[in-house]
Amino acid sequence: MAVVAAAALVALAEPSASAARFASESGESAAQCSGGTLLTAVSAHRLPAGSTAYTYKLPDGTSFENIAPPPGFNVATASNALLTELNLPERPAGAAARKAWEAQVAPFGKFGISGTEKFCESAGAKPEARTARQHAVSMQPLGLVGESGDTSFAGYELRSGPYQKATADFKQPSVAAGDGGTLSNWIGLNGTGSGGRLIQAGAESPLGTLFWELYCAGGSSSGCTTAQIESTYTASAGDEISISVSYNPDTLMSYYAVSINGVERLNVEYQMQSGSNSGNVADFITERPAGSVIPSFTSIQFTSSQTYTVWNSSDSVPFGSQGYFAEEMTDNGTYYAPPCSTSTHIMIYPDDVTSGGFLNNFCHAS
Repeated sequence: MAVVAAAALVALAEPSASAARFASESGESAAQCSGGTLLTAVSAHRLPAGSTAYTYKLPDGTSFENIAPPPGFNVATASNALLTELNLPERPAGAAARKAWEAQVAPFGKFGISGTEKFCESAGAKPEARTARQHAVSMQPLGLVGESGDTSFAGYELRSGPYQKATADFKQPSVAAGDGGTLSNWIGLNGTGSGGRLIQAGAESPLGTLFWELYCAGGSSSGCTTAQIESTYTASAGDEISISVSYNPDTLMSYYAVSINGVERLNVEYQMQSGSNSGNVADFITERPAGSVIPSFTSIQFTSSQTYTVWNSSDSVPFGSQGYFAEEMTDNGTYYAPPCSTSTHIMIYPDDVTSGGFLNNFCHAS
């Protein structure tokens, strides 16, 4: 039965280099799923405009879909119906709006999804649960600039929401694998209260695996997941990572997209439970997973960072024009004024805010 299902999936997928090499990489994928559950696509179906949705079953019985376009897809000429199936905004009328749309879809206009992708249902080690961030908006006054110490997170939170979408790019950092540590860079939308959900996607270092997650304190009983790690493709130091996360408050569908060098490798949609909410704040974060040391790394530049008030709109607001709150990673949870020379407790700190992003700086491992 498994062989028949696999054959059906390949028949629906456009032939790719990844399909040819998968057999030799299956051992590596399994190794990257140590302690978790390796997921493969259990079915595939055509959508009305021609896309293919590959379905993955989670251990709790819920499912998510990773969506690929039909052969010969061209984002510049695709119908609006096809763009909608691929979770891309429709092509607008007017030269100015069209230019903004082209910039938004450019990082996600080429697809490398074939159905051979393997996701790992993580045991929960990465990324770390962010229960404190669920209440950050009510705990701290809104200001143009704020700061807070933390032992696991460094970056910025935008507080000019509500938001339905956030996007950003960063270059995959060069990480000293010999240090034995890991870190992840991700962006996300977070909600507040009992229905608050953290929608996030990003890339890990040094393995370079991609991931998505719908996090909440209630776990699977509240319709949330642990990190879903896509290990079929990996990012190398210097690769351009593009991320988009969004949700539709009317349908409670959440969307996660990650591209490597302009080729989309993850285009997931996952249904949120009734009563869920997100988008009160937007997060742009470098994280140390629970129990991991920080490996030394080259500075991480976030660019093209922006938010949207409507999930499928092309109208965005740049990162730097909003109220932002700095989060600095320290070894004791106390905030210290950067740079590194001012305190030996600082591990990673963000600075150099521009319209399109900021820089995360390494100080020391711990």
